[in-house]
Amino acid sequence: MIMRVMRRLLLIPLLALPLLSSAQDYNVRFETAFINNEFDASGAVLSPSGTIACARISPSVFFDVDRDEDGCHRIEAGVDIMREFGSPEIIAPLKPVIYYRFDKKYDKTVFTAAAGIFPRVISNGAYSDLILSEKEKFYNNNIEGLLLDWRRPGARYELALDWNGMYSAEVREEFNVISSADISLAPWLRAGWQGMFHHYANSALLKGVVDDHVFNPFMVVDFGGKTAFDLLSLQLGPVVSYQRDRRSDDYCIPFGVDSVMDIRWSGFGLLNELYWGDSMCPLWNLNDSAGIPHGGNLYMRLPLWRVSADGDGGLYDKLSLYWMPSIGDFVRVKVSCDFFFNGGYTGCRQIATLLFDLSKTKPKSS
Repeated sequence: MIMRVMRRLLLIPLLALPLLSSAQDYNVRFETAFINNEFDASGAVLSPSGTIACARISPSVFFDVDRDEDGCHRIEAGVDIMREFGSPEIIAPLKPVIYYRFDKKYDKTVFTAAAGIFPRVISNGAYSDLILSEKEKFYNNNIEGLLLDWRRPGARYELALDWNGMYSAEVREEFNVISSADISLAPWLRAGWQGMFHHYANSALLKGVVDDHVFNPFMVVDFGGKTAFDLLSLQLGPVVSYQRDRRSDDYCIPFGVDSVMDIRWSGFGLLNELYWGDSMCPLWNLNDSAGIPHGGNLYMRLPLWRVSADGDGGLYDKLSLYWMPSIGDFVRVKVSCDFFFNGGYTGCRQIATLLFDLSKTKPKSS
């Protein structure tokens, strides 16, 4: 009975859309994803094979107070409705979207802040699967916490707090702080970073706090503007991490060097990421207090960042052929085929994603 009432309440934003169409004080986001992992060639020892195929629609309503001297203040409320293809469930459990957003321009700086439960697409940060896997980004599509974003000509900085778990009998207290930056130093040279501070703590039944922190500063050389290519870049930087299971006091400081070559022309691209160093999931096989390996319960990154099944590290290589057509700000499409090599051929992955964001098609209310 309670679940029926909650579902009806959460459907209010969807039912209210026709009434608000004249004022355009509404948003609709639609996402669909197909991710097919094929790792049987290597025995699936680093990552299981399997297919993810699902769609999500996120209707919401908002109220704006737009003042030139004070910036734009927004309150938005909505719901995520998701269904996995072939699932017997017509509607998956609904997730609320409730947040406050503030936008203001200071001279040449555009500042955005958001607090509450808000769509991850608000984030302008570029996070690779070292920080968050494609699966994690899709299923955990909302940030529950705080986002701060600064954008200037030639520079962007972002900091976000995402509270993933509230302490209870079965759920661990868990949060992570993610940050990224992209700074132009010259027409052909950029610097930046991506990082995560991940705190994975206790539940009432499971004891033991785990730290999983990773930081990747880098430099990027891009000669795309001087050639016929849209992008012709090489990114290079260290990857350093601090990881510790406080229950057993096992800790380590994994380190490696990561390079990313990206070539793109007319939406078609070739990307090769080559990493050499320690495993970035060193606690994967370590048991928690219930005797279950931490594995994917702890790590949000792509499991292939384990580098090797024995945890000794080595060489990790990802070769991607992709297509990202330029349709418009309101539609993002990506199709890719990725091949993985962890010392030898590990397997491949096919990805097709689409995001339609109605908020990109119209100006904010005044």
